[in-house]
Amino acid sequence: PAGAPTPISYVFTWTNAQTGAILGTGQTLTIPPPVTLDSVKCQVDVSGGCAPYSFSTVYHVGVGKVNALFTYQKHYGCDQDTVVFNNITNPQTGTTYTWFFGDLATSTSANPTHIYANQGTYTVRLIADHPPCIKDTFDQVIVISHPIKAVVTVKGTNGKDSVCLGSPMTATSASTVAAGLTTYQYIWGDGTDTTLNSSTPVQHTYTAPGPYTVTHIITDTLGCKDSVKYNVFVDNPPFEAFTLTPDSICVGDLVFFKDTLAPYVQWFEWNFGDGKRLKNVHNPFHSWDKVITPNPFQVYLVVHYLICPADSVSQTIEMDDYPIVNLGPDTAICPGLTSSILLSNISNPFALNNLWNTGETAASISVTEPGHYWLKVVSDNGKCATADSIWIKRDCYLNIPNSFSPNGDGRNDYFLPREILASGLKSFTMTIFNRWGENIFTTNAIDGRGWDGKYNGVDQPVGVYVYVINAEFMNSVKKEFKGNVTLLR
Repeated sequence: PAGAPTPISYVFTWTNAQTGAILGTGQTLTIPPPVTLDSVKCQVDVSGGCAPYSFSTVYHVGVGKVNALFTYQKHYGCDQDTVVFNNITNPQTGTTYTWFFGDLATSTSANPTHIYANQGTYTVRLIADHPPCIKDTFDQVIVISHPIKAVVTVKGTNGKDSVCLGSPMTATSASTVAAGLTTYQYIWGDGTDTTLNSSTPVQHTYTAPGPYTVTHIITDTLGCKDSVKYNVFVDNPPFEAFTLTPDSICVGDLVFFKDTLAPYVQWFEWNFGDGKRLKNVHNPFHSWDKVITPNPFQVYLVVHYLICPADSVSQTIEMDDYPIVNLGPDTAICPGLTSSILLSNISNPFALNNLWNTGETAASISVTEPGHYWLKVVSDNGKCATADSIWIKRDCYLNIPNSFSPNGDGRNDYFLPREILASGLKSFTMTIFNRWGENIFTTNAIDGRGWDGKYNGVDQPVGVYVYVINAEFMNSVKKEFKGNVTLLR
């Protein structure tokens, strides 16, 4: 510094370190007995030289008192931690020691080494004894805590610990450690594992369904390890299928279903397209009472799984209604006297795929003879057929035999028994002539049995006779019949 230095002077001030009371000044202090204070503080104020400054020192002056004191070093282990104690008690010579390590263990060594079985916070007490001096106790808190705890969660994209096969699982480590981590290992439970040097989440996709246990192992810089297990479940992928027989039906026909489902199905439901549903029934059968619109229509099988989303499959059914066929009521015809009768499907005149028992396929046919007629109509899918029949009776007719045998045997004993051989007669007149033109029999009874082969009660000889018949039918048609009949015995 510039300029000449000034003379240096020192001012000493002695005080009771506990109360602050001034005990004296000067470079030395003498304390006569009995000494009752524990420590003395000496402060020195320096002036002159380059700059003034101060410093102080505390002296322990208690008579016969030991000053117990220690330091320590911690050596961490995975299961047990070792602490080495350094005893700096004053005085050292002739002093005995009692250590309490805070875990119920003790020692009388001067510089003991103690192994703690469990991590935690411990208060270590050192009692130093130097008779006849007063004992001294020194307490110090030691924190032995380097926890290592493995924590992991394994979730799918759905946020659950179960996923559908093919979806990845993400493992996220929330492990904690005081000493610092070096490795994160994930053992997936399917024969594979992943090891990382950071806590970055890691994904894994299982190749087979089933339950798995994921093991997460962490290792710290001390080489200590901790592990935790996490259970996950991989659901079977959705699979459902069914067949149906038949797939082309008529209204009212039964359809039989056969289903195939994957394991772990929770429940399933059939939707038959007609508002009817069936739950948890395998291989059902079903019928429909009307045509479903639109046609063809779909039958669905909806399946709900444990984890995987619900899935469905469908099959197509084509359905036709039975065609309407109506030929009307039975009727009658007079062959040769009346016109033909037109038969048609009066309730469904535009129906296609017609087949008559005559072999015709037209929408209508014309008939001129009595008999039974039927029409079959087939639906568009060729599965559904409906038929109706009509009986066209013979009406307005007269059947005239060419012979009869009035021999009393009960067969053909009369000529022209109208109750069997005639129909639709309104009036009737029949005259029989022999070969000489003589009228031997006349009748106009509609319900009569006819000529019995006699004239005036006498059997007429075998031979040919002439008849003349005049008939009027119910349709007001009149007709005359002439011919020969042979009388046989």
